[in-house]
Amino acid sequence: MKGLRKNIYAIGVIFLFVIAAGMLALFLALFSSSTAVDGTTVGSVYIGDTKPNSDKRKEKLEKDIRIWKANAIYTISFQNVSFTIGEEEETIIDETTGQETTKTLQKGLDILDFDYTTTNSKIVSNTANNVAYFTISDANKEKLFDKLVETYGTEITDSSYLDYQKLLDYILRDAGNMNTKSDYDLYDFLIKGQLEEVATAEIENLSQEKIDDILEVFEGVSIEIKPQKDPEGKLGFSAVEFFSQPEYKKLSSSDMSIIATGMAAVVMKTSLTVTVKNQGFSRDRYYGYLNSMTARINLKDDTDLRIINPETHSYFITIEKGYDSIAGKVSLRFKLEGCKFLDSYEIRQNHEEFDYHIVFNEYQTDDWEIDPNNKIDYDGTEVYYRVVVAGSNTELFSYTKVITHINGEVEEVEVFPKQEFFQGKDEILDWQPVK
Repeated sequence: MKGLRKNIYAIGVIFLFVIAAGMLALFLALFSSSTAVDGTTVGSVYIGDTKPNSDKRKEKLEKDIRIWKANAIYTISFQNVSFTIGEEEETIIDETTGQETTKTLQKGLDILDFDYTTTNSKIVSNTANNVAYFTISDANKEKLFDKLVETYGTEITDSSYLDYQKLLDYILRDAGNMNTKSDYDLYDFLIKGQLEEVATAEIENLSQEKIDDILEVFEGVSIEIKPQKDPEGKLGFSAVEFFSQPEYKKLSSSDMSIIATGMAAVVMKTSLTVTVKNQGFSRDRYYGYLNSMTARINLKDDTDLRIINPETHSYFITIEKGYDSIAGKVSLRFKLEGCKFLDSYEIRQNHEEFDYHIVFNEYQTDDWEIDPNNKIDYDGTEVYYRVVVAGSNTELFSYTKVITHINGEVEEVEVFPKQEFFQGKDEILDWQPVK
């Protein structure tokens, strides 16, 4: 009897426990369903606290997207020239002094119109990052295009060269995701497959045999000058690294020097720059760089020539045979191909010349034929003279790259080599007094 009561008691406790657990589960389920958070967002705008298709949802979306548009920074750049969409200059005239000042206004993505109807129709409830849809009117398309032409000129923005619709599509895509900041390199929207010949240079006075030897190796070869920012091209193009490749082992140091000289010359009148390491120059060599110098490449010593490409895209150098039909001469022609440059470039040679000194030997008593016209003043005395060693002036050369920017501003920078010094010789004279 006593054992029966214990069993009944135990069963009762278990029964009560089961009921309590069920009630707790039911309570939690009801509480959870009543307090569940709706995670719906359009881009960065939270609308989970509004009902679908309600005026409150529409008002919130329009308000928050208007704020986002005003603060969004979308920048277009090309060859170090950039502008921010919506940035405008306004001239303000002081009513008291009449003085004009220019103020920059930032209107953000004011050119875009928020399309609430399409956005609302495509919202998936309890889903984050729904797309915001925008349109751009023909007038605003024209406004942005006019800004592109003003900034980059007519050649780059020509419809045969720039895919403007693709640029607009990318802007609308990023706006749809409500990115607060986006950068567009105009190069990514140029119509590819049309490398332009942007610069040429020729090396003359080479033998036909030398030209043939070089072209045998480089015919059909396109030498890529990668962007400096490229992970593989941080230090720029190295002539030594390039010529160390197995396919160029048959080239002599003379061949390498000729090619490096031509490559340096062809990039000079561009935004690309040249740096050198342990270079010596000679004006007497049979080929010339800027008509006066040569680069020297020898894989066995510590010399090098590097080309730095500051743009975001590669340029390519090809080598071919040049021919002057009038002079009947052949040459080695270097072509630089790639995207057009916004700025124009010229090289100015700066030249200073210093007169040689005259050195008089001791009075010469030996017999030599005196030219009565060869008279000169020597220490206050008129004397006859004859030239023993002809003198030559000392010359100093330097080179300046003159850059005319797309906005008309002119900039001058020193270029390789910064200075060339050619030491002259003293003129040595024999002399005898005029009797």
